Amino acid sequence: MVDADEWSWISDNATGGFDHLLIGTSLPLLLGPGMHHIQSWDERLCSGAWGKSAARWAEGFRRSEDLDHWASFHDSFAAMVGLLGDVASGEKGEPPSTVLILSGDVHHGYLAEATLAGSPKSCIYQAVCSPLRNALPSKKSFLQSHSWAKLAIFAARLLARLAGEPLTWRLAHDTTFFDNQIATLELEDRSATITFEKAVLDASREPTLEKLYQYHLT
Repeated sequence: MVDADEWSWISDNATGGFDHLLIGTSLPLLLGPGMHHIQSWDERLCSGAWGKSAARWAEGFRRSEDLDHWASFHDSFAAMVGLLGDVASGEKGEPPSTVLILSGDVHHGYLAEATLAGSPKSCIYQAVCSPLRNALPSKKSFLQSHSWAKLAIFAARLLARLAGEPLTWRLAHDTTFFDNQIATLELEDRSATITFEKAVLDASREPTLEKLYQYHLT
C-alpha cells in the first residue's frame, strides 16, 4: 500500500506529544470486519497459498470486486497497526487523547471504534465519509453493509485471533450511511466530536443538511 520511503515519512511524523493524531488515508484502514478478512484471505490465495489455480481465481475475484484496500496489503496493514500501538501506548511520546484515521473513497460513511491489545492510553477510531456519493451497485453495497453483521464480526474476530492480529473494531452506531453526506470533526483541547449530516430538501424544496449521527470521541 505504501513503499519504504513513504512509510519512513509516515512513521517519523505519526508521534505522540499532541492532543490528537490525525492520519489521512484515502481508503479506510478499517473496513467492515467481514470485508476486511475476505480481502486478507484473497491476498493469501493470490500469493499462491493454495496453488496456481486458486491464485488465478483469487486474482480474478480481486479485480472484479475492487479488493484493493489496506487488508489486501497485509505487510502495510500490519505496519500501520504496529504504529498505532506504539503511539497509543506512549512508545512515541505522550499518548494523544485520540488517534483518528480519516478516510473516504468507499461510497458510504461510518465511524468504527478500535480495540487494541495491551494497555493503550489513546482512543482509536476510523472515521469514513464519502461526500457527493457515487452510488455503489446493489451487490457491492450489500457486501459493504453486511460486512458489519454480527455473524461477520464473529467470524472476523475468530480469524483475527487465529492470525494473531492485535486489533479488533466495531461500528459505533447501528448501520452504515449510504447518503450524500458530509462529516465534521471538532477538536477542542483533548476533546473531540464528529457529526455526520446528509443532504435533504426542506419543505420549501431548499437544500439543507440533516443530522445523521453525532458522537463524542473522548
